[in-house]
Amino acid sequence: MMSKRKCIAVVTSKTNLKYQSEILKGIYRCAFSNNMNVAVFTTSLKRGSKNNNLGELKIFSLINMDKICGIIYLPDTIEYDDLDTILTEPLIAKAKEKNVPLITIDYKIDGLMCICGDDENLVLGMVNHIIEKHNCTDIAYITGYKGHPHSEHRLNAFKKAMLSHGIEPDEDRICYGDFWLNSGAPFVDKLIASEKGLPQAIICANNYMAKSIYKHLVELGIKVPDEILIAGYSEDISKLSFITSSVRSPSKTGEFACEKLVKLINGEKYVDETIYSDLDYTINASITCGCKSACDYNYLDGKGIFLEEVGGYFSVTNTLNESLFVCKNYTDMLWVIDWSTIFLDDFDDLYFCFCDDWNSYDSNVESHDDYTDNMYLYYYRKNRNSKEYEKYLGDDYLFKKSDIFPYLNSDEGEPTAYIFRAMHFENRCFGYAVISYGNRLQTDSDVYDYWLRDVSNALESQRRTQEALYLYDKMEEVAATDSLTGLYNRNGFTTIISDFIKDADEKNYQTIIFMCDMNGLKYINDNFGHNAGDDSIRDAAKIISSAKISGSADEKNFRFGGDEYVKVAKGNFTQKDAEKFIKQIRKLTDEYNLKSSKPYPMYISVGEYIKSPESD
Repeated sequence: MMSKRKCIAVVTSKTNLKYQSEILKGIYRCAFSNNMNVAVFTTSLKRGSKNNNLGELKIFSLINMDKICGIIYLPDTIEYDDLDTILTEPLIAKAKEKNVPLITIDYKIDGLMCICGDDENLVLGMVNHIIEKHNCTDIAYITGYKGHPHSEHRLNAFKKAMLSHGIEPDEDRICYGDFWLNSGAPFVDKLIASEKGLPQAIICANNYMAKSIYKHLVELGIKVPDEILIAGYSEDISKLSFITSSVRSPSKTGEFACEKLVKLINGEKYVDETIYSDLDYTINASITCGCKSACDYNYLDGKGIFLEEVGGYFSVTNTLNESLFVCKNYTDMLWVIDWSTIFLDDFDDLYFCFCDDWNSYDSNVESHDDYTDNMYLYYYRKNRNSKEYEKYLGDDYLFKKSDIFPYLNSDEGEPTAYIFRAMHFENRCFGYAVISYGNRLQTDSDVYDYWLRDVSNALESQRRTQEALYLYDKMEEVAATDSLTGLYNRNGFTTIISDFIKDADEKNYQTIIFMCDMNGLKYINDNFGHNAGDDSIRDAAKIISSAKISGSADEKNFRFGGDEYVKVAKGNFTQKDAEKFIKQIRKLTDEYNLKSSKPYPMYISVGEYIKSPESD
């Protein structure tokens, strides 16, 4: 039986982004040093329809407090509607019920301990740079939403930094923004319209607002940095490296949060307060403050895309989608998916955990919008980069959803981190993917996000294809089947008989045809009603189909219409076999009449024809 190792859960989104990735690396460092596994439950960017977003959020429903010993929650990274009711409130309630410690990072929730990165030194460092390096004293500042803890903390740090240089902050040059691209232009227009006009510099609480300010100034013909300097704040400058920024590394925050969680797990008293942790930072002195010129700038850095990874995945040579869509069945598709893992970075293990009805033909999405109680570990690829890697595909590895994942608490080998992502189309759940990089301080990439979406879409495409084929077969079956008796109808006879006889000839079989007539149907309908007549038609069909022909290799039964039936068989027959079958029909009919309490008898007339291979 598998041994148990404690596992902590991390609840977040977009683990491929720099901030989340650095936080997780810090958490991993602490958890691994305490011999704990880590389960990261994460979503992609909010995109598409409401149902698609519900499908993404479903991954959080997996969290079972009986399987984990503590939770680190990053609510500020999850930008989905109704997050409080879908995730936050149920998560807090379940943790409280099971006495599982739950703390947040960089976002305070009443009743919970919050660990925040102390970015006061980052703001101070940038103010120092703008004042001491560029001799600016008239500096404006735009922060985030009013009341947001990061907004207020960074704004207070800005005011404190200005005062440390003997400069009184000007409230008219301070603005609340939105941490996004919408508030930069109005702030610039407000500054231009003010009595003092534009300041010497604008410092922003993040780089998105700095970008929007830069863009609007360029549109107005105001030169940056010749006429005004711009500075920002970020943890990832790969997309906007031309902006002068304080660049934080929140890895220490993740490590500090995990250290606090471990202490709580071990019995330390819980405190409802915000605790600040140190942050490492650097100053990216770049173009918007004048420390670099345009000729020093590599514009590829500004595209925000890793060409060797994402660009390679979207190259014209990647025909993954086409390869998936032409697959004839799920098995072929999953082996193509296995091959396509070459696009992913150097993961250790990859697993697909599928619902037990994941490939159901039922189109009722509402009955497939959750994970099933029993889950299949349907696919895994272990040790991706080892010469002795393992691969598995099948539906004989069943486990309980309540276990979350078979290896979650395994203590085999080194402590391990597992990243859980939903596999879905809209809100139809197929299951979830689990990727692991072992005990390396590594998270998933942009490519994995795109790849997993393509895989999920392809699964739905294949499901719809198989459903269409199934429905087509059912329609053919219905078209060829008599609804009253379940036997093939006249259309079924026309469809089947040519190939049936051809196959008999190729195998050197004889073909025998029996024509059967139920006598007295008009009498029964006229005197006892059509329901009684229908019962007799069904009973005659049962007698004819249950009677078997000696020497038969295959038999087909047909209701030609009304009270007429045909039985066709191929095999090796004699005339005696035909006579024996007719006697069997008579015997079954006599037994039926003896047992029947109906006021009318059953009579079936039978004639036969035997066709030998050499006949016409």
